[in-house]
Formats: sequence, C-alpha cells, structure tokens
Amino acid sequence: QTVEIGYGFIEKYWNQGYATEAVRELIDWAFKTGEVETIIAETLLDNYSSMRVLEKLHMKRVNATETMINWKIKK
Repeated sequence: QTVEIGYGFIEKYWNQGYATEAVRELIDWAFKTGEVETIIAETLLDNYSSMRVLEKLHMKRVNATETMINWKIKK
C-alpha cells in the first residue's frame, strides 16, 4: 500500500527540527504497521526547508511539475 504524508507548522515553530522529528516518527510508524510499502509526499519548488526535511529522512525526488516536487520512500 502507498500512503501520502503532509505537514505544516506555524511560523514561530519553523527551523527547530519539529518537522523532521514528526515526519521521521510518522514514517517509522507507517512502515511498522506492516501495511505500508511506499510513502509519498510533495513540496513546492521553493520550499527549501521542507525539501531538506524529506532529504534528511532519505526520501527521493521522483519527478517535478511546474510548481511541485514529488518524493518517495520505500520500506
């Protein structure tokens, strides 16, 4: 099964590692369920902080559109 993740934080909590921590736990939990094989996500082309979160968690860029980058990680 493939699932998509998404996240957002209010600005005063940006750049404090919360997104990385939360997404890491979400990925770990999803794979531990035994039902998820692939996790996908997308970021805006100019959302460099969110791109860095996904890169740190070993998600790979799979393609892009004019406005978005699509990401994927497999179990």
